[in-house]
Amino acid sequence: MSYGERRGGKLTGVWIGERVVNGAKRRCRANTKKDADAWETFIDRFGVLPTDGTGSSNPRTLGALKVRARSERADWKASRDPSLDQRLEEVVSFFGPTSAPEKVTSARVLDFVKHLENRKGRSGGPLSGKTINRYLAVVSALMDHSRFLGWTENTPAIPWQNETKGRLLYFKDGQDQPVLEALGTRPLQVCFEVLAASAMRPTEFFSLTPDQIDIRNDWAWIRLWKTKNDDARSIPVDIELGRELRALLEAGELPKHREFYKALKAACASKGLDKAFTVYSLRHTGCTRAARENAGAKVQKFAGHKDFRTTMNYVHLADEDMVSVASSMRRQSLRP
Repeated sequence: MSYGERRGGKLTGVWIGERVVNGAKRRCRANTKKDADAWETFIDRFGVLPTDGTGSSNPRTLGALKVRARSERADWKASRDPSLDQRLEEVVSFFGPTSAPEKVTSARVLDFVKHLENRKGRSGGPLSGKTINRYLAVVSALMDHSRFLGWTENTPAIPWQNETKGRLLYFKDGQDQPVLEALGTRPLQVCFEVLAASAMRPTEFFSLTPDQIDIRNDWAWIRLWKTKNDDARSIPVDIELGRELRALLEAGELPKHREFYKALKAACASKGLDKAFTVYSLRHTGCTRAARENAGAKVQKFAGHKDFRTTMNYVHLADEDMVSVASSMRRQSLRP
């Protein structure tokens, strides 16, 4: 039997349906008791969640819209970003899977922003404006698709947030060795060295399989067949480092992403380095070091970016690097 949701001892006007599906408790937030009961009845009858996520008698719900948009929008259909589904669930859960798209008003979108502002991010602090905008982009895309389907003419105002550019850290020369020592074990050190040398995305690195490490011609080639932008690329790393990486993969001993993240944070803290360093800092490190000795087009291909402007966000050159460029240009101008 569905029940009214309470917050702070007061009814919110939302009805909650609860059922256990495949051993997991599932919940539905609905605007009416009738819709919440319909959701429960569907599961009682068929033993599975409704295909639109709601069980509502209204076929044009946000739950149904989520399913349609996820499978029909070209950018979402091809997306391999796991956080997209998480953001979709968050949006639909807040507005109610049985709600009609017309219920997504400008005022409710502002309420959604307040809801996000009260959430904590992975670091324990509030969500950044950039992260909130990613959720708002989902709201905007859902409403665009609803209008495309002819389900609504509603166009809520989207209160885009200011995106303050955070610090983008990379490991400077001389910082590697202390961190490697603090990491302690060789598997953790291999993770650090390969990520810094290859500028790979963490998701690419931690999903590697042994057959992607190709040892040949004095180099170990990391073959990335499936990437974020669908462009395959190959990255050469030191042959001995590549052999170590492949051995760890074959033995199933490569640390998981979360394990390495915690170890890296602890290692940086023990050496007095900035606590804002993350695994992604190693991608910035690799791109920066590649840019010191190579032209932009090579660095772009190395990083796997489609747009060179994206690559430039990962490159952090100091004054001494600019002196090196100027010296190189001067040597070329003095050639007979």
